[in-house]
Amino acid sequence: MLYNYAYAYTINMVNINAAKKNLTFNILFTRKVVKLLAFFKKNGVICDYKILLTTEKRPVIRVFLSYYKNLPLNKNFKLLSRPSRTFYVSLKALRFVAKRVGSAVYIISTDKGLMSHDDAILAKRGGILVGFFFV
Repeated sequence: MLYNYAYAYTINMVNINAAKKNLTFNILFTRKVVKLLAFFKKNGVICDYKILLTTEKRPVIRVFLSYYKNLPLNKNFKLLSRPSRTFYVSLKALRFVAKRVGSAVYIISTDKGLMSHDDAILAKRGGILVGFFFV
């Protein structure tokens, strides 16, 4: 089964399994999913992920969620851009938003890969606003 928007699929799977308080879950393998999971691991949202080869045609990824005192660390994910509606953000808008976000981390998809809004400002790049989460 192929998914049109890998970011939406990944974020929804993380939200669903965090609500169920599952420690691990499997997700279908795509390159975009791996890039998003690497971003989440770098920011401490998930603990780890591993690519597993199965007897089926496609490999799967096992994701290990991060918990602190029996509460998931990845609450309050919000997906902003969807296949039908894409939000582009400029560098000027990112600088404006960075002053007002507080503890939120915005996920920006640039030509150099996925970045947080702070990294995008340092790299002086705008891009597609994928979503945000609170730390």
